[in-house]
Amino acid sequence: MDIVIVIFVAIFGTEVIRRLLSHRERMHKMELEQQGRAGVVAQQKLEADVIELKKRVEVLEKLVTDEAYQLENEIKAL
Repeated sequence: MDIVIVIFVAIFGTEVIRRLLSHRERMHKMELEQQGRAGVVAQQKLEADVIELKKRVEVLEKLVTDEAYQLENEIKAL
């Protein structure tokens, strides 16, 4: 009778362990996918920020290189 219990536990115990490991693997994959999506969103935000900052720098460059701005600064310097 003891051997029947050992065989029963061995068969069902391995199935439980296999399902547990399979579940953990699926959960780990899901976590990695979520982190990947978060990384993509962060990257897109950074790219949008860079584009916005480039536009602002262009405007500032136009202001500084404008002849009226330079003339005004020369008058102030006198």
